[in-house]
Amino acid sequence: MLILNKRHYKTKKAITLVELVVAMALIAIFAVACVSLILPISTIYTHHNELAKAQLIADNVASSLRGACTGNNIECAGDVWITSNGYELVGENDSISSLPSGEVLVIRKSPEYCISIGSNYEITGELYNAVKTSEATDDSTDSAETGSGGLYSRAIYRMFNSADPAADQVASGIGRVHYGYFSSGTNVDSFVFPNGYYDFTDPLTNTAYGKYTVDLSFSDLTYDVDTGAPAYVKCLITVNNDQGVAYTRTIALHLS
Repeated sequence: MLILNKRHYKTKKAITLVELVVAMALIAIFAVACVSLILPISTIYTHHNELAKAQLIADNVASSLRGACTGNNIECAGDVWITSNGYELVGENDSISSLPSGEVLVIRKSPEYCISIGSNYEITGELYNAVKTSEATDDSTDSAETGSGGLYSRAIYRMFNSADPAADQVASGIGRVHYGYFSSGTNVDSFVFPNGYYDFTDPLTNTAYGKYTVDLSFSDLTYDVDTGAPAYVKCLITVNNDQGVAYTRTIALHLS
């Protein structure tokens, strides 16, 4: 009888409160350890993902800039120069001075036209209307209205949803690479300068940037020792996100 009671007593054993508290404490310790391992890994993954996207944008911008800097009509030192103005330099033929560094590069593309490369201004309805007015009064234009619905033929018009945008309407903002095309003149110091609006375009679409913006800085314009004509220029490409600088890259642009 005593033996039966002993066996019956042993079958009633269970987890005590102390054991339960210890088990929960161990689980909590292991959980904290796992989180402390996962969080840095997630941060590293996010950083590398952001860096890869920024590098891709910089690569695309660099490839576009190299293409834009070919096929030029460079004969003298003033055919390429650096400034910090975007499109405000139109007609400013008397105040041209090439800066050691700046956000805009001006290049003569042909005897009649030049290009400005920069990302420090917006493409607005004001520029739309300036190009529209210039095309309408251009004697070399066979037909002012060449598109459907009375739209003109220039690339800037396709950047707007309206054929008559408000002056402050923005089609492409600061932080997007813009190419401005101008009819050109030559001042008394033999500098090519934008003399009239011709067109504006973006080499990359807005979706290519995503949440990133791009800053361009040109410097170290170097000249050919034999001809004295500009040979190449350095360009610093800075890709930014909402936390600051995400990636930088310096390239040499050959002015051929």
